[in-house]
Amino acid sequence: MKKKLSSAICISLISILMIIFLLPKKSVLPNITGKSLIVGCADDLSATAYADGAEKFMKEFGCDVSFVTKRDGCDVFLTSGCDFSGFQPITKFVDKHDKLYTRSIIENNCSKDGEIYGISNILMGSLSYCEYDEAAFDADSLPYNLFRNHKWNRDNFIFISGKDAPPFSADWSDSTLNIRYAFSTDNKGNIFFDYGSQPQIEWLNFLRTLIYDNGMAAKENAAFQIGFLPQLMLGTADYAVQRRYIPLPSKHGKMQDIFVTEYHFSVPETASDPQASVMLANYMIRACSDTRLSMYEANMTAEDFALFKKQLQKFYTFPPVAIPKIPFVSDFVRGKTVTEHIYNVKNNVTVE
Repeated sequence: MKKKLSSAICISLISILMIIFLLPKKSVLPNITGKSLIVGCADDLSATAYADGAEKFMKEFGCDVSFVTKRDGCDVFLTSGCDFSGFQPITKFVDKHDKLYTRSIIENNCSKDGEIYGISNILMGSLSYCEYDEAAFDADSLPYNLFRNHKWNRDNFIFISGKDAPPFSADWSDSTLNIRYAFSTDNKGNIFFDYGSQPQIEWLNFLRTLIYDNGMAAKENAAFQIGFLPQLMLGTADYAVQRRYIPLPSKHGKMQDIFVTEYHFSVPETASDPQASVMLANYMIRACSDTRLSMYEANMTAEDFALFKKQLQKFYTFPPVAIPKIPFVSDFVRGKTVTEHIYNVKNNVTVE
């Protein structure tokens, strides 16, 4: 009996110790009262997007936050891509399952060798999208009606953007417009560029038709613009007409997935308090994400916003490799075929 009681006591003690060990440790917040933190952003527009979060952080923690346009001396830096040189891992300060973050971006674009180097939310990024003037289209050619009737495909897009159609605009110098089918991956995540693949040939034929046959180019105040959010929406304040929003069509009448030029906050190696840096970044990420989502809802129709939220679940980011500069515009403007263009690319032929 004593032996059984002794065994039971030992098991209970072990269980208690295990529970204590597994309980989450209460994190100790750094004391940053009176201290100054510096945020680095590439430009003033980026700083504006995160200013509200920084202001709230200052009020709650009694510190000062300033913005600069360089990385030197920063406590946290807004960046993109996968070059983590000069940045320190922040894994122990980040819960990638937190709904504040977009987990797939952290895993695919902000991590290396099992360590997290950046934190991000999809709404921080530039999202490939289209904006159009509702009044410029009749009911049969209105992009949203085509989508609702399962006819929002490349053939109909070519038709409604013809030379007799309302002006369409696209900045073809932006290489991200040409990467939808420019790459593939193997099961190990390696990236391969194959500009002669069938999907890429079909995509390039679509672009050639828009550029050469339909004469689509960059135009101001066009009825239909291919671009990115929030940039498209930031220029619509003076419009007296209803602006509508929709993703580009895919080949067979479904929406093309949203391409995201991702941005994330990283902490330079020189930052003295990485925990405080991550805390500040969290405040800025939340403020930016909330503000942009509210802006999208306020400026979109209810139908367009519902579609946007649905499509936001279907996005892709460009793999962390250099985006190639393919001179397809100069080839297509001259009437070169896709076959001739691919030959030029593969053989480094420069067309004068």
